[in-house]
Amino acid sequence: MIGAARRFSELMSDLLLRREIAGGPLSQDEESAAAAELERCWWEMTDEEQAESQRIFSAARLPNAPTDIGL
Repeated sequence: MIGAARRFSELMSDLLLRREIAGGPLSQDEESAAAAELERCWWEMTDEEQAESQRIFSAARLPNAPTDIGL
């Protein structure tokens, strides 16, 4: 699947952002739906894409997000 890594990144970023806004985990239905779509993308990715995604998201913050937003 072309674009699986990009889609995985979009989905993961969205999930992390929604969890942050909610102040914790989402409902079981929302978490399950996100997990199913993430898993579908994961298995379409190459080993290299999987490794890069693990590296990006292991810090549990959005990629390229500033560490200081100046508030």
